[in-house]
This record gives sequence, C-alpha cells and structure tokens, in this order.
Amino acid sequence: MLFRSFASLLLLVSGMFALLIIFVLGISVGAFGPDAQKSLTAFWAPLYTFYGEHNDRIDNAVKWLGGLLSAVTAAFAIYKSWYYAEFSLPRRLADLIRRRNDLLHAARPKLLASVNGSLAERMTPIIYFYPLHKLLKELGLGRPRYVVRDLVETIEANKEEQKVMIARIAEIENEIVTAHLLKGSALAGKASMESVSSEMRQARNKEAREEFRSALEICPDDVDALMFAALQSNVLGDEGSAIDYLEKMQVAAAAKNVPLRQAEAFRLKAEFLSKEKWDDARRSAAAGVGILDGLVETSPEKLLALARILLVLGEIQTKREKFTAAQNALNRVRALLPQLQPRVRDEIKSKLDASDSHLSAAKKDKEEPGE
Repeated sequence: MLFRSFASLLLLVSGMFALLIIFVLGISVGAFGPDAQKSLTAFWAPLYTFYGEHNDRIDNAVKWLGGLLSAVTAAFAIYKSWYYAEFSLPRRLADLIRRRNDLLHAARPKLLASVNGSLAERMTPIIYFYPLHKLLKELGLGRPRYVVRDLVETIEANKEEQKVMIARIAEIENEIVTAHLLKGSALAGKASMESVSSEMRQARNKEAREEFRSALEICPDDVDALMFAALQSNVLGDEGSAIDYLEKMQVAAAAKNVPLRQAEAFRLKAEFLSKEKWDDARRSAAAGVGILDGLVETSPEKLLALARILLVLGEIQTKREKFTAAQNALNRVRALLPQLQPRVRDEIKSKLDASDSHLSAAKKDKEEPGE
C-alpha cells in the first residue's frame, strides 16, 4: 500500500511537471500570442543574467543534486525490491500457485475427456483441438499440438522439483517450530521471575505452553517441543498432560533413533511419577537405564545421561525403602564421576551427596533388601 500510494503521487507530479514544460514551450514559441511570449522573455531575462554570472556554481549544484536524486532513487528501488521479496512475494506466489492449481484441477476432467486414445499408447494422442485450444489458452499451457507431449516430458523434472519443495517446506517448518520453542522458553523464563503465587506467573506459564503446543501442531513428533510441553505442563500442575507428552517423546525419539533423548524422556517421566507412583517411576527409570546400558558408545553425553537417570533411580528406590537397590544405583554414579566432564562433575557430585544423605536418613528408620 505504501509503495502504491507513493507511485501514484510520483506519477501525478511527473505528469504535472511534463504539462508545465509543454505549456512554457508553447509560450516561448508564440503559441499563446506575442504578449505572452514577451512576458515569458521578460521573466527569463534576470534568470539568464544571474546564470551567466554564476554558471559554474549552478552547474556544480545541479550535478550534485542530480547525483543525490539518482542515489536516493536507487536506494528506494533496492528497498522496494527487498520489501516485495520479504513481504509481498511469498503471498503473491502462494496466491498464483493456488489459482493455477484450481485451474488445473477444474480443467483436468475436460482435458482428459478431450483425449481420444490412451496416453500410455500414444505420445501425442488425438485431440479435439478447437475446444481444447480455448481451454489451454485460458490456462496458459501453450499450443495444444505440443501441450500433452510437454506435460508428459515434464514428469521427471517435476518430480525432482517436488523433492526440492518438500525439503524447503521441511526447512520452513523447522524454522517456525524453532521460533515457537524460543518464544515459549522466553515466556517460561519471564514467568520464573514473577512471584510464585501471582497471576502473571500462571498466565506466562500458560502462554509458554501454548507456544510449545503451536510447535507441535506443525511438527507433532518434534522431540524438543514434546519435552518442553511436558516440562511446562508439569510446572502448571497438569501431570496427566506431562506424562502424555513424555510418552510421545519416547516414541518419537525411538523412531528417529536418538536413544539419549529416549532415555531422557524415561528419566523425566520417572521424576514426575516419583511424587506418588513410586513403582511406575521405578519402571520408567529402569527402562531408561536399560537403553543407555545397551549403547556401545561411551560419549560424554551418554555418561552424563546415565549418571542423571541413576540418581533419579536411587532416589526412587530410597522412597520405596529398597535401600540395597538404591545404594547400587548411587555407587554406579560414584564410579562414573571421574569420567564426567569437569563442568558437570560438580553438579552430579552435589546431587550424589544429597542422595547419599537421604539414603542414610531413611536407613535409620528401616532396612529392607532391595530388588
């Protein structure tokens, strides 16, 4: 709208300026009579005198103004091109593709009905040219004599183009999902800065979860979106939704062959269930440990994931009063400490000390062999 208004104004000004030049030219050649011609000559005389005295300076000023006007016009043209490419072009392309698809779908029955013979048997089938010619002309598909052959020959090219478009769509969807995750994370961070019982904290947490849900509407099996949605649901006290998201995360991670993320889903599920459902929590944590133990790799990421889920398992076994099993899990974490990277070793050591304290306190009340 901005450029349309500016273009209209520019066209109007240019037209008026052209008319003014023609009018002055008419006066100067006597088209409006000798009196008008004399008046114009008298008007120009002082200007000619002034120009004769300062012609060098005036010429330089005109050159600078001309250069400046050219630079401004060029910059405007570049900005206009960027504006259309950034905002209008995608919309116009989508509209063009939609209209062309509508035309093709509407024309297909008539196009096929006008073909006498099988496309499989004839490269250029017999066509009733007159009605088809009018149809193809409206579609902009070219001359009817060659259009069917051209369409057949473009099959492979269109298939390759389709692959490119599918890849591009996936890229765009990934960008949108990532943006939703970043926006949701920012809202969750802002929520954490509000007082615990405030309405603003609750509202921002809900807004954050909606962003994660928006990401899942675009990509339902996105592992990160499922994890963030689960975490945010847990923050809002919606344990049922949190568990549901984590179970979907387990399936998605398994399908994408990312066992570390699958084990992470089991660990988070165990943490959420450990508030009350200790047996279910133990099964979830044990499943995650089993996945990690089954991996041949010994990457720092795997070792850290294993240490974290063993800590959760140890805490759960302590709550279940299965102290031997809890001690075994914590001993495995202790054995992993030297292999962890320094930046996370202190964190795991601190959590291990806390779990040891919980286990020691629980043992004072009751001792029961673990599973």
